[in-house]
Amino acid sequence: MSNAKFDKILKINKMNISMNEKQKLIREILNPKLKTSKCIKVPFCSHYKKYNYLYTACCNKVYGCRFCHNENEDHELVRSETKFMQCRSCYTFQKISNSCQNPECYHFNKTHYYFCDKCNLWFNDIDYKLLFIDSLLIDNIDFTKKCYHCNGCGICRIGKIDDFKHCHNCNLCIDKRYFDSHPCKINIKEFDCPICLKSLWDSQDQPHILKCGHNIHKKCFMDYISQNNNYKCPTCKMSMFDMSPHWNILDDFLQTQQVPQDSEYYNWKSKIHCNDCLEKSTIKYHFCYNKCPKCNSYNTVVDNVLKDANSI
Repeated sequence: MSNAKFDKILKINKMNISMNEKQKLIREILNPKLKTSKCIKVPFCSHYKKYNYLYTACCNKVYGCRFCHNENEDHELVRSETKFMQCRSCYTFQKISNSCQNPECYHFNKTHYYFCDKCNLWFNDIDYKLLFIDSLLIDNIDFTKKCYHCNGCGICRIGKIDDFKHCHNCNLCIDKRYFDSHPCKINIKEFDCPICLKSLWDSQDQPHILKCGHNIHKKCFMDYISQNNNYKCPTCKMSMFDMSPHWNILDDFLQTQQVPQDSEYYNWKSKIHCNDCLEKSTIKYHFCYNKCPKCNSYNTVVDNVLKDANSI
């Protein structure tokens, strides 16, 4: 926004006229081609529950949030540069604040549950898990979604600030319960979710840290493991959780599924590498499963089959 436009808006705000008249004049300055008799239609924001919309400084348009902007433009919104907002109820343009400042508006001084003046973020979203718990209790509990601003990340994060700690290697907030044992990956901001290929770092869905250190959206993780018995990391193929009970079942199964001694395959060998311990081994050939002798994992890949025993 030019300094001339900004000065005009300041003069209008000082005029002794109603807020509705002020917002019409300001609308004409910000949108000179728009007739004042028409209200600015803002795309419905499906990402946050709120009534204040952003007036973007980069393209001089009104959007529900940064996600709405980024989905419809060829550039990303720099939220810190946003200086004005628009109320969804009265359409008044005003400086960024936690509530509408138009005394004639229904939402006058009705603050949002969460507001961050660094990220220009508002929301009144509900945590439906807490809402369900609240329905089971006699005393009411706060079921609004928890959020906090992390100075290390430079953005707002979902959750309680007391439950998370910022890792400067990962450039990400980690649950304190797993902080000391989590495997660090340098600057996760540069990586996307391997399932949906969307950003992990600034997503509304919290990342889930796998045993190997790779990250995946929690929702993507749940969908992934619920389909086709997926247990391998989609990036490096390491087992995502303890598979020992399943390996024990395979041990029992293979007791009755040995290669026949009179078969030509009996003396064959397999060269394998293990996705879990990353070791290479040479083992007795089998049609179905190949067990790593180092870590007892069946998460292995056959590199070569040796049909001649002298070639070992």
